[in-house]
Parts: sequence; structure tokens; C-alpha cells
Amino acid sequence: MTLTCKLASITTATARLIAKAASLFDIIMPILFNSRHIYKYPLEQVADVHLHKYPAVSERGITAIDTLTHSQSFDSAGGIVTYWLRIAHCRNILPRLIRKLNVVLDPPDILVQEECWLHRQPRMFLLRTVNITWADYVVCMEESHYRPADENPEWTECVQTGRLAISGLGPLGGVIEKLSKTFFDKGILKSIELTERNLKVQSLKCPPHQPNFRPDHAAAPPVLLAPT
Repeated sequence: MTLTCKLASITTATARLIAKAASLFDIIMPILFNSRHIYKYPLEQVADVHLHKYPAVSERGITAIDTLTHSQSFDSAGGIVTYWLRIAHCRNILPRLIRKLNVVLDPPDILVQEECWLHRQPRMFLLRTVNITWADYVVCMEESHYRPADENPEWTECVQTGRLAISGLGPLGGVIEKLSKTFFDKGILKSIELTERNLKVQSLKCPPHQPNFRPDHAAAPPVLLAPT
């Protein structure tokens, strides 16, 4: 069986596990984090940079990206929607001591599924990620919504929300939840910094023909919102 077929079967199994987990937990997954950031670049450019920023030398947490599906379709209004289904291979960030306590927590890599939708009209870029590894015990979901910013239609607002539910790990569940919160807070800031850096490099190499675009802008700092 090829790697693509194996990963495709894994994602199908993951979808079933998530549906099962939702019914078993019978809870609303609590929000782990909220963030909002304005990129002073057009939405399509931000989407392109996101899709090509990993793997990166400066970010060792994500070691590889496999694209399983890349297709186009039409929405109900006749607009073009481009879709990606990808698998990210991530380093296991749990401390070695915790990984020794339970063999389930000690895989060398963590697989994460990412789905992306790029809408041409209205302009939107939507992302949804969920873990494949540990899906029997942990469901960690992240949603990102990119749209033209109210301040300037050639800028892009990104709002991200992360949710986490843990079951069947006993006292380790609370430890993992705290570690996950710290990991996501740091990870989201690093992701924004990498995106901003790549946007600036890309713009200096090939500036887009946008009347309101300024490649030498000073990026606004990301805002981490308190979970609600």
C-alpha cells in the first residue's frame, strides 16, 4: 500500500473516531485559545504563503507536509472553491518523562490533518486541523478564518480558535491539557512570525500590483484573546 493510500485510510478512520468521541464525550469542547491578527497583505498572498511555509528551517516542530487532495469545485453561488487535504508530520513535544508513563504517548511523530478552502467570491480562506495521532484519547481541533480586513480590503484578518477534549488518560489528561495550552500559545505566535517573515520576503522578490500594498510595513503584533 502506498503512503498516500495509508494516509487516506488514516484520515477516514480519524473522521469516524472524532464522530465517536463527540458522542462519547457528550460535551461542548472548551476553547483552548483565541487569537486575532491583521496581515497587511492581500488574502490570496497570505493563503499562498501559508500553504508553502512548512517545512521550514526555523520551525523544527513540523517536519513534513503531505498533500493528499488538491481540487476545485463550485459553491452554491457558482464561485470557485479550491480545496486541500494535507497531513502534517509533527515532532512529539511531550516531555520524555511523561512519554515514559504511557506507551500510547510515545510515538516519534504526531500526525495532524489539515483541510483548507480558498473561496474566490466572497474572498475567504478557511482552515481546519485535527489530530490523527491519539485520536482515541485526545481531540484537538483548530479553526482559522481569513477574510479581507475591515481596515483595508487588501489586508487580511485572521481569527483562530483552538478546542481540546481529553478522555481516558486519567490524571495525565490534566497535565497534557496544560502542556497543550502552552504549546499552542507559543506555536501560534511562531506561526504568525514565520508567515509575516515569508510575506515580506515574497513581496520584496515580487511585489504584488496592489495600490494599497506596502511591502515595508511594520506588522501589527498578534493578539491572543482570553478563552471564553
